[in-house]
Amino acid sequence: MDITSFSRNDTATINIKDPLGNLTDIVVEIYGRDSKEYRNAVMEINRKGKADNEEELARRGALTMLAAVKSWQNVEADGKPVDPKSEEAVKILADPAYDWFAEQIGGAIYNRTLFFSERKGS
Repeated sequence: MDITSFSRNDTATINIKDPLGNLTDIVVEIYGRDSKEYRNAVMEINRKGKADNEEELARRGALTMLAAVKSWQNVEADGKPVDPKSEEAVKILADPAYDWFAEQIGGAIYNRTLFFSERKGS
């Protein structure tokens, strides 16, 4: 097998399900863990030293996850749109009440198959 025959995409798009498993209108475009954007952001977060409490650890986890979010659509909190680059987005992804949302993003970041197209020449 020619290992160079795979085309890697910079981003992938995922559709978010609610906590009951129903598809929502939330769409998230993410960078994968191998992307330059994600790696650079993680290095920057790690340069700030270790988290010294659970709240800071959750915040850093949210920041790391959001570093992989290129964009999202239809994410609201209390009826207002949430920008993925906002402090509100950090609070949401750091809050255990919204793990159902965060886990879908986090899982997709590490799912390399989402970032590859069909093999060239197949």
